[in-house]
Amino acid sequence: IQIKPSLEKRLREKASSAGVGLDNLIEQVLETWSEVPLPGSSNPEKSREAALLQKINTGFSADFWTEYKMLIQKRQEEILVKEELARLIKMSDRLEKANVQRMKYLIELAHLRKIPVRDLMLQLGISSENNA
Repeated sequence: IQIKPSLEKRLREKASSAGVGLDNLIEQVLETWSEVPLPGSSNPEKSREAALLQKINTGFSADFWTEYKMLIQKRQEEILVKEELARLIKMSDRLEKANVQRMKYLIELAHLRKIPVRDLMLQLGISSENNA
């Protein structure tokens, strides 16, 4: 599939911020899109699945991850100043809250599909070590 470079860049950033590979992201987007009911048809379960998949795939921006990784590196090197530590703590709190919310969506989607959460995560290419 050929796409515009600007779209490819945005997709790569989105995949990175979601903690998944580009191929997985594209597959998930296409899967979600293919499950969206056509106008005039109605399937509430598929619509709910599509909404959950979209929420599961919502992540942080590439800028967020760049700053977060830089702050982690500074902390490891023990050169983090007080303001940066406060920023790192705030960012870590946001990540934890996003991961909790993401797990709630994963649990709900697994329940809808009647499969274990771990199986769903494998299907979606999500490891238990990924960030939100």
